[in-house]
Amino acid sequence: MRELEAIVFDALTRLDSDVLPADTFRSAIGGAVPEDPAPAGKSHLANDPLSTIFGYFPTLDEVEEYMIREAMKLSKGNQGAAAGMLGIGRQTLNKKLKKG
Repeated sequence: MRELEAIVFDALTRLDSDVLPADTFRSAIGGAVPEDPAPAGKSHLANDPLSTIFGYFPTLDEVEEYMIREAMKLSKGNQGAAAGMLGIGRQTLNKKLKKG
């Protein structure tokens, strides 16, 4: 753990911009960076239905957008029916549709 703290401290002391230099970390770990099949910042959880749909564990915003799209498809564009499926009011759905 002390070695990691020293690496982070060294990287921070070399900062001359808003971007933390990755070269210090790469040299400390020998340039090896593990491959992650999920998009940056996203993790894949085995046996998770959301990971099956999205390919990774999605954010709440991503799930909300997906649910709205699916409800709109199932209701053939009827906002009142889609809102009913989602358990929200039609005006709330309308605001969410305008936001996205």
